[in-house]
Amino acid sequence: MNRQRGVWPIAVFLSLLSLQCDNNETLTPHAIISVPTTGLVAYYALNGDAKDAVGNTSPGTVTSAIPTMDRFTRASAAFLFDGANSFITVADTLALRPQPVSVSLWVNVRGFSSTKLGSDADLQIILLKQNTRDTQFEGYTIGLDERRHRFYGGVSSSSGQQAICYGPDSSATLGRWTHLVLTADDAHVRLYQDTVRVDSLRSGFFLDYGMEPLSIGRGTDALFDGFFNGAVDDVCIYDRILTAPEVRKLFDAAPF
Repeated sequence: MNRQRGVWPIAVFLSLLSLQCDNNETLTPHAIISVPTTGLVAYYALNGDAKDAVGNTSPGTVTSAIPTMDRFTRASAAFLFDGANSFITVADTLALRPQPVSVSLWVNVRGFSSTKLGSDADLQIILLKQNTRDTQFEGYTIGLDERRHRFYGGVSSSSGQQAICYGPDSSATLGRWTHLVLTADDAHVRLYQDTVRVDSLRSGFFLDYGMEPLSIGRGTDALFDGFFNGAVDDVCIYDRILTAPEVRKLFDAAPF
């Protein structure tokens, strides 16, 4: 289903306005408009399911991940992944292959160990949209380097060029909610952590996408599949580059 860029369906907007918090308090319009909506192509609130509030993608399939408290201590308002068997997949569609792309999400690391296949024994994949390759396969990805206790995010080209940004060593802390934003186009890749741009690189290549599903909590490549050990919430995907003030807006946003 295609949507005009930056335009939300009226039904979706009204349904968002009618969302109820766990204490039966109706969310206000301010809670909705505080989040940048221009270019928003998919939004997974993960409030007990993996539906896309924008409506461009099919609902995600939840496998063994369990609802958990979010950063506002609301029950069943995020998903917990066990680092061994749990993940969410969303069927491939054009909306998940934006040029350029920005990805925003919240994570809470529960452990620096997890089940992995393949050679990258230190990496946990938080989110991945695979490209057309089996190696250097990051269409776009955000993950955790468990050995150096840092987050990473990046993209790879159809010829195997990589542009991977890293957060500071030891900046991933157990039990703490952290906001991560990855932005990428054919010129630059940037990684933000709690509103701070922690790394940026020149890319110099177009983004490349395959037909594998969007995956949250693990990878989709046959040669490497690092499960994530922690919680994930509020996954937003944009078809444009978010600015630093917009990253701050996402960080400061009220509960969705």
